[in-house]
Amino acid sequence: APQPVYTLTVEVDSIGGGTVTGGGTYYYGDTATIEAIPELGYEFLYWNDSITDNPRDIVITQDSTFIAHFGQIDYTITTLVIPLNSGTVTEGGIYHYGDTLTLEAVANPGFEFERWNDSVTDNPRTIIVTQDSTFIAWFNTQQFTITVVSDNPEWGSVTGGGTYPYGDTIQISATANLGYEFVRWDDGNTDNPRDIIVTEDQTFSAHFSIQRCLITTDVTPEGAGTVEGGGTYDYGTTIQLTAINNTGYEFSMWEDGDITNPRSILVEGDATFVAVLVPLQYEINR
Repeated sequence: APQPVYTLTVEVDSIGGGTVTGGGTYYYGDTATIEAIPELGYEFLYWNDSITDNPRDIVITQDSTFIAHFGQIDYTITTLVIPLNSGTVTEGGIYHYGDTLTLEAVANPGFEFERWNDSVTDNPRTIIVTQDSTFIAWFNTQQFTITVVSDNPEWGSVTGGGTYPYGDTIQISATANLGYEFVRWDDGNTDNPRDIIVTEDQTFSAHFSIQRCLITTDVTPEGAGTVEGGGTYDYGTTIQLTAINNTGYEFSMWEDGDITNPRSILVEGDATFVAVLVPLQYEINR
């Protein structure tokens, strides 16, 4: 009698994810090898009888059907930032082969995105998932330019300008030339020197003016007379001071030893001038 022939059927479940080999017709007692071959992004899970061997040897005793079950592989996309706390990256997580996702590096204040660890500089960037991957966003500390200028370089100079990292505290200052004085910065601030916290590109202009000097006058002894000419004047101005005696007194000298009256003064700063008056001396004839 002819030897019976049996059919070995090998299939893939309805979800798909791979192919199978080894199906065909065999004689009783033959050994057949079946194999499940996953597609990219899939992995073999088990046969319909829960056996997980792959490849698998089958001893033929009857018509049989074996169904291979595949599942999608979970791939982990890890996102990091360097340095720590310099920014964030969106969209890390679990994905399947062929998924498309968008990675975006968002800088925290004071930082700016430079590149990814694979040297790509696109941001945001599109990723097609093919394996477990780590993407590291590199950030740099932002540098800002602080510009400091004088509104009239002949009247005064400034210091402190330059390029600095975000968050630095720097000091700017204005130095008036002889005969001039610092008034204010262009934003109305009058601190000098002045501390600046760097957060953006900024320009500070120092405003200078001709120095105003206070000339104070007085007489000694009190009540002996007056002095005309005191007041507030521009540096470099020439003024005249005049000591005027009351009745019974006469001008002797200025307290600094000068005996000129009226007296010309070159204004070179705040100053005080005191006229010394003395009682008139009367000669009595007998």
